[in-house]
Amino acid sequence: MKRVLVATSNPGKIRDLVGAAIAHNVQIEMLPGFALLPSVVEDGATFEANARKKAEHYSKYAEGEIVIADDSGLEVDALGARPACAPRVMPPTSTMPLSTPITQTTRRTMLACYVSCTTCRRSSASADLFA
Repeated sequence: MKRVLVATSNPGKIRDLVGAAIAHNVQIEMLPGFALLPSVVEDGATFEANARKKAEHYSKYAEGEIVIADDSGLEVDALGARPACAPRVMPPTSTMPLSTPITQTTRRTMLACYVSCTTCRRSSASADLFA
């Protein structure tokens, strides 16, 4: 059974991942000491960028282990499909004024969740989770 460490302290995420991974013979555990580790500055322009940044950051604290991290929220077409309602990820140079009208073609909003998986090793080998 492969072991995957999750960079979260959210018990609901752990529970959901355990349920999904069991069918693939994968054991899910919280990254040991996660609450005590330095947090990541989530300054990526997208949720995907922040998920990748978090996975890479936290994998340094578990060398040789597979580590996953996620980031999620609303993406709004009117904002160029960038994250919405999240100043921590909005680029400071956003060109859309607050008074920009929302039209039928720009009002689509979706919940996006990105998960990134990585491993920190001395070599450049990548992890294949389901191999």
